[in-house]
Amino acid sequence: MAVDKLLRAGIAASKAGDVATAAALFSRVVQADPRSAEGWFWLGKSLPQYERQVYCFRRVLKIDPAHVEARRRLEKLGYLKPEPPKESPPPFSEPVPATISPFSVDPEDVFVQDYHANEEETEGEPVFSVLALFCLAAVVGLFFLQPNLLTDIAVVVIPPTLPPAPTATATATVVPTPTALPFSALEMVEYMPVFEASDCTFAIPTGVQVDCGFVVVPENRYGDANKTIRLAVAIYRGSDSSAVPILYLQGGPGQETVKLMSEYFDWTVAPFLAERDFILLDQRGMGLSEPNLDCPKLDKVFEEDATNKIPFNQREERYLTAFDECRNILTAQGVRLSSYNTMENAADVKDVILALGYQQATLFGVSYGTRLAQVVMRENPEVVYSAVLDSVLPIESKVYNESAAIAQASLDTLFAGCAADPDCQKAYPNLEEDLREVVAQLEAKPLHTKIFGYDEDDYSHSVDGTEFMSTILWAMRSKYAGFYFVSPCECDKRY
Repeated sequence: MAVDKLLRAGIAASKAGDVATAAALFSRVVQADPRSAEGWFWLGKSLPQYERQVYCFRRVLKIDPAHVEARRRLEKLGYLKPEPPKESPPPFSEPVPATISPFSVDPEDVFVQDYHANEEETEGEPVFSVLALFCLAAVVGLFFLQPNLLTDIAVVVIPPTLPPAPTATATATVVPTPTALPFSALEMVEYMPVFEASDCTFAIPTGVQVDCGFVVVPENRYGDANKTIRLAVAIYRGSDSSAVPILYLQGGPGQETVKLMSEYFDWTVAPFLAERDFILLDQRGMGLSEPNLDCPKLDKVFEEDATNKIPFNQREERYLTAFDECRNILTAQGVRLSSYNTMENAADVKDVILALGYQQATLFGVSYGTRLAQVVMRENPEVVYSAVLDSVLPIESKVYNESAAIAQASLDTLFAGCAADPDCQKAYPNLEEDLREVVAQLEAKPLHTKIFGYDEDDYSHSVDGTEFMSTILWAMRSKYAGFYFVSPCECDKRY
């Protein structure tokens, strides 16, 4: 569908009250034409989140600084200061040269997708090899987060261009003096990231030099510079301190790094120290960083759910209640929750690199850490020497929205592969039907079994259809999946 038709359809849906459809249509408009001021404006009107509304209306003003409605929306949202009254210009004045729009550089393009590599050749010792890390990213909590938290607006942005300057004329012309747009809220506060050394709170391997501490940065770089947070770091010193260090970016999002990675030092850190320093960072709100956005109530609900102490029809309510309580507690403590996001994480990475005395670093991202690394490369390429992305999560992906479709596609591939293989087809002529039947049976009557406890006594556990299917999907990720599988037919016989 043409852009103009998409725009008209979106406006019609918006006026009809179908906000979800309108937002989807306007998102397609700005993807097809990132310079569409009206597309961004209507998209901003269709989104409920404050940050995304601000972002969209700012995009409008970058494209069309004279867009009155976008400016009014930003003023209403409290992001722009009301424009001061204009002074009447003198009857005649000399022509005033056109000034560059203050929107030509945007330090906070949250949803920009493209990455422009640093064109300047970087000098330094190349990274000859990087060993694979033992992936420690947490995955269980992924399925309990609210799905709309990571629904990004996927766009490919064309760098803004300035309008051609008007041709000068020899005749006297009345030219009003341009009034600077009151976008002071866009300006980043002045601050200097500072490293504060402290004792390490974990066991240091024999013969290894580690420096621990905190990098102090503002919680909100566009707000009060005096309200700071402390990012926990551990710098494992390598044999060549002059080489470009590696900065590890953990997954999750929300997994701790400093203590966890240090516990598995031989696997995760030691292989790199023969060549360079290795930096561990607890991202804002996590691990040893302060504040830590821990939610004991949510942990308790999760533990109860894992041990089947919460009836299925109460799970959603219990989790939502725990999330609400967590939000209220943290807000009462003065935490600005909207500042704990990937953009601020990316700015933290830059500050950590510089505060520790380095100019650049090699980013090593795992899972969500790969998305963070991509944002750092996009926003602050000057501090990136190179990047290693393990288990890539693209910026434009919507993992919560797409997980069900991905799971179904994996199963469809499995079923089709079995049907095409004579031996598999002979052994499981009705694989899909058998699997669905077993899942339905387990959902109606869970299987009670004993689970071997690594760090505790064996305990009882009930496996329902959902957990059984989840186990199969996770096993499909491994080349040793056959080791974990009990065939649907065999499981049906045993059950």
